[in-house]
Amino acid sequence: MKALEIKDLDKHFDSFKAVNGLNLVVEESEIHGFLGPNGAGKTTTLRMIMGLLEPDDGDILIYGKNNDSKDLDVLSRIGYMPERPSFPVHLTSRELLEIYGQTYGIPEEVREARASRLLNKVGLDNYADKRTGKFSKGMKQRLGIAQALISEPDLLVLDEPTAGLDPGGRARMRQIIKEIGKDDITMLISSHLLEEVEKICETVTMIDEGKSVLSGSVEELSHSKTVLQIELMEITSRIINALEDLPKVKEVIRVDDDKEEIKVIASDDEDYRPVVSKTIVDHGGTILKMTDRSRSLEDVYLEVIDGGPEDEQLR
Repeated sequence: MKALEIKDLDKHFDSFKAVNGLNLVVEESEIHGFLGPNGAGKTTTLRMIMGLLEPDDGDILIYGKNNDSKDLDVLSRIGYMPERPSFPVHLTSRELLEIYGQTYGIPEEVREARASRLLNKVGLDNYADKRTGKFSKGMKQRLGIAQALISEPDLLVLDEPTAGLDPGGRARMRQIIKEIGKDDITMLISSHLLEEVEKICETVTMIDEGKSVLSGSVEELSHSKTVLQIELMEITSRIINALEDLPKVKEVIRVDDDKEEIKVIASDDEDYRPVVSKTIVDHGGTILKMTDRSRSLEDVYLEVIDGGPEDEQLR
């Protein structure tokens, strides 16, 4: 079942179109990355999902129901952490979660137990009675996740959960998100940090200038081609032609006119080194070095967002 479906979503501010015909699908129980450069329309989209902004056009469906800022039954199924969560500095984290629990009508004994469990889940149980004004950025981010989970939502929406954190803080946040995922909660994670998304998410949607430009599983997108960089004793047209004739080779590129190096790009993630090696040797070549430089999610992102040589094909 689709936890979230966005169809042809538009939002403009005066003459600026922040979101422009955006389409997005998040399946139930998956962790979905929402990728794009700063200013691409990610946060505006999340605010429309939460009913904080009204779309100019298009549809937002939450578990098949139209999202309406007045429909509390729909919105109660979503937990949301903004990019920079902030809290009243005089409240402790326990008090804060209990107040949020009250707003959802959760009975006192239930919300007390739930607050304790969530603070433990995000590693703040030792700070339950400390005022949030003393919290570091990483602690506030983790408290923001606990706050978003207080209503036990089916869909958790996180806006840049690891941005601004040091490596240790990012690793801790990744672990928390993965633990939450074990409870079969659907997650939509907005980020511009590709390495983080690759480590956390199962599927991604990439957007640019308010439009969705590519969607798919992280595994398929980041392993959909093989790129071999090869140093030869001498590059000849005979070798190049033979490589270009191989059935799965899409392109053979000379790396530098001053070097005897080529890149061979094949159409899937199959280990193509034996075939390429044999073809080169059979056509009189001598291989000095061969390196597998198959692309990462970052490579895909740069091709699509920055308009690399395969931009049109990927769109």
